[in-house]
Amino acid sequence: MLPMQGSGAGQAIEDAYTLSHLLLRSLQDNIPIHRVTEAYSKGRLPLANLVIQKSREVAETLTFHTPEYEGINNADDGSVKRLLERMAAEYPALYDWMEDISVDEEVEKALKML
Repeated sequence: MLPMQGSGAGQAIEDAYTLSHLLLRSLQDNIPIHRVTEAYSKGRLPLANLVIQKSREVAETLTFHTPEYEGINNADDGSVKRLLERMAAEYPALYDWMEDISVDEEVEKALKML
């Protein structure tokens, strides 16, 4: 997990929460463990990949490694100041995607895969 989203600990908690629900259901309904691990992987992997993608985007933005920052230099023409002002305005939007995620909805999807 890349460090730019600060999501590692949260992902671990959500993973444990999801896995506990899947394991409980498998015990209640006598579902084989391989189906639990398959549902867990199919349910959690897309979100984990999204976190990695978004973390990379944040890292590229914060370290000026995107095409829009090419050609920006330390010249005193105001370009750096304008760039930083734009970054400050746009930075919160880099995390908007998190509001669309519900761990309970993700658990329900995984449970339906059992």
